[in-house]
Amino acid sequence: MKSKNFIPKGIIIFLWIVTIIIPTGCSNKKNTFSRRVYHNLTAHYNTWWNGNESLKEAIKDLEKNAKDNYTEVLPVYKLGSKKEATAINSKADRAIEKASKVIQNNSMYFNKKEYNRWIDDSYMMIGKAYFYKQDYASARRTFEFILTRYKDSPLIPEIYLWLGLTNNQMEQFSRSEAELEKFRMLSARKTMPRSMMLFYNKVLADFYLKQNRTEEAIKTLHIATDLSRKKSDKTRLHFILGQLYMGKNDLIKAFQMFQEVIKRTPPYDMQFAAQLNLARCFDVASGEAEKLEKMLQNMLKEEKNKFYQDQIYYALAEIALKKGDRTAAIENLRLSVAKSKDNDFQRVQSSLTLADLYFEKPDYFCSQAYYDTALQALPKDHPTYEALQKKSQVLTELVSNLTVVQTEDSLQRLAQIPENERLKIIDGIIAKYAEEEKKKQEEEMLRQSDLTMLGQGNIQRQMDPSGAWYFYNPSAISLGFTEFKRKWGNRKLEDLWRLSNKQITTAWEEEQTMAFSDSVANDSLLVKISTDPLKRQTYLQNLPLTPEKLRQSNQNIIEALFNAAFIYREGLLDMVNAEKTFEELVERFPDTSLNKHYLLGCYQLVVINEKIENQSKADHYRNILITNYPTTDYARILGDPGYAHEIERKNNIVNEFYSNTYQAYRSGQYYLVVMNCDEAASRFPNHPLLPKFEFLKSLAIGKIDVIDSLAVNLQRFIMHYPKHELAAHARNILDKLSKLDPSITSRIQLSGDSISLGTSAEPPKTPYLVETQSDHFVLLMVNPLQTDINALKIRIADFNERAFRLENFYTSDILLNDTLQIISIGVFKNASKAMDYYHHILDNEYVFSMLKEKFHETFVISTKNYQTFYQDRDISKYKSFFNKEYLKKN
Repeated sequence: MKSKNFIPKGIIIFLWIVTIIIPTGCSNKKNTFSRRVYHNLTAHYNTWWNGNESLKEAIKDLEKNAKDNYTEVLPVYKLGSKKEATAINSKADRAIEKASKVIQNNSMYFNKKEYNRWIDDSYMMIGKAYFYKQDYASARRTFEFILTRYKDSPLIPEIYLWLGLTNNQMEQFSRSEAELEKFRMLSARKTMPRSMMLFYNKVLADFYLKQNRTEEAIKTLHIATDLSRKKSDKTRLHFILGQLYMGKNDLIKAFQMFQEVIKRTPPYDMQFAAQLNLARCFDVASGEAEKLEKMLQNMLKEEKNKFYQDQIYYALAEIALKKGDRTAAIENLRLSVAKSKDNDFQRVQSSLTLADLYFEKPDYFCSQAYYDTALQALPKDHPTYEALQKKSQVLTELVSNLTVVQTEDSLQRLAQIPENERLKIIDGIIAKYAEEEKKKQEEEMLRQSDLTMLGQGNIQRQMDPSGAWYFYNPSAISLGFTEFKRKWGNRKLEDLWRLSNKQITTAWEEEQTMAFSDSVANDSLLVKISTDPLKRQTYLQNLPLTPEKLRQSNQNIIEALFNAAFIYREGLLDMVNAEKTFEELVERFPDTSLNKHYLLGCYQLVVINEKIENQSKADHYRNILITNYPTTDYARILGDPGYAHEIERKNNIVNEFYSNTYQAYRSGQYYLVVMNCDEAASRFPNHPLLPKFEFLKSLAIGKIDVIDSLAVNLQRFIMHYPKHELAAHARNILDKLSKLDPSITSRIQLSGDSISLGTSAEPPKTPYLVETQSDHFVLLMVNPLQTDINALKIRIADFNERAFRLENFYTSDILLNDTLQIISIGVFKNASKAMDYYHHILDNEYVFSMLKEKFHETFVISTKNYQTFYQDRDISKYKSFFNKEYLKKN
């Protein structure tokens, strides 16, 4: 038995060597045996060891805190997002700092040879730290430096692999392939340890995965799993293999891989994902559906799966789809969306799948709502974001117009009912509303604690497709007197509560506000609108009870049907619904004095019915046009195909004339613009481009006459074309004029009011320069009367110490004006580094918690632009430049 006072022999030798060497001095300027021994010992057992421990802690923290997205193929290495990587900056920077000290204090580089064996290891530590910080450029430079300076280092094979892995993350695959090939050739000449071959195959698999080379990735991952002995490593590789086999639709092998994952009892989130994937891998012909559904239903009941129910319902929906049960699939997907609280990945996936199913039915109302929900959670840099946004916008416009039709129909039907019955219906609605509000308040009290915990204080009652009357949702009326929910009725707090179509509501409110304004334009007094859902007047005020109001209601329906029909045809390529909607438009409103779109509707019915091979209907509407309206362009086109080319030629003349007039405006020939616009009014009195001529004329007059003339002409334009797309631009200019001194004409940038060729103007000139490679600052502007400047600077310094420890940033402040003070942080070598800091500090709750509900602005700015900004002192002008040149490009 060893004595309690036993001291290991190695420690005794180490102490003896240190005792002998220390008196000789610790300088690394001379290459002697004693100094080599000393610096090797002190480098390893002091500074390098501490740095390496700090790096291991950083890696461990990153693997623990980084979240995997199990809805996509997992990466081989769990590196986390840029934001998650920032959390380890302090420990990674400490590793870099310690390694740098080893190099500075202990390097013994003589005659192009390093005599301290821990120096190349220190550079390796620095490279790894940069890698895990996701500063891949710095990591690569460090690894390449080791290759250049320490050509005989035993670390060379590993360096090749780290360079390959780094280039993978930078998506520079040709460089990565070259480094991996160097390692392969080296390993062919020299036997590599098992751990190194595992590293090689993992990097190679990462290389293939990032290029979607699935077959090669699978082959390499199988080799890696055979080489791996670490449980967590092997489990992750099996999970990735399962995902790849699922992608290939090789469900049997995918099933086997996920079974391997579950056998190894991984962390619960991975185990849970593997169980769901097992359900998704089942073969319909195997008869396993009921068994898997039962398993998933049991998982729903488990308390630990409370926050995973959205994924379970999604798996149930996938099983239902494989069985061909679309009704069950839709119901489970709706539940999946409803249960999705913090999992944006699943919310997007469930919403998109559900939106596509509704689109295929087609049920455009529900489809639009779920596309909108998906877009709320989908990152804007996602490759499908723009396409989905366009699809959602088309559906939003369609639903907006269909809602107008439904609303007006509902109002007209109620207006036709005898007054006593009408009042009885309204009283019933009021009583029902009061009862529901009382019940809702009682439920709210019982649910309050849960809602507080889940952050759902604002509960919105959603629409129910079974509703029949506009007035069955009086709470919506109380929020906006024109909001209509006849199709949807009342909604409970369930799956679609977040899908209340705000875009539709907005469009509908605007439509009704415009209609209401038109209907009372000639009244001397404007009756106050009631929005109280417990009063009869709220429900009666919009009923078309007079011939004038009924005519306006019909006009609203006509416009909405016309718009919806064209959206079906052009936006959705849905010829069936386009034909039905055009037919409703012309059959329901055949009076051309009321329906200005009647002739075009008939013409479209001829064209569409010929496309869908319904010749009898096409002939029917052709006869209407040729027989009843023989002199119209539509009849002439149908009778003489060459006539269409003549119309096109005339349109080309008008378009070219407008283009020339616009170019004259751009070049400052304002008198020519006025003359051309007057000529257009006489030559093309009914052409659709005439409003644009009138708008250009107003702007040109603003350039050559007093500001009052500009205002008068813009007001006249709005009066003549209140619903034209340029009316909003005219109103914007008038708003600016009202805020400026009329004598300061130089500040009015008429050419910048969003008018281009046909629609918008050239952007206003800016005094700021795009200088992405010059020195930059991050500016934080606050009100010194509201904010403790010194306390804020201390918090910024704390943030810099934790997240950017190796950077020597300084913070200063200066007054911009009486109410704003600038805190500048810098200096950054270029715009990219400044923007990186900008995004990190904006995400920091510690810094910005003291600025909540207080005015503040944060920008990135170059040194030269900072000087210009301080002289100009116009925040909005620089903000516009910053948004365009920095935010939109990052």
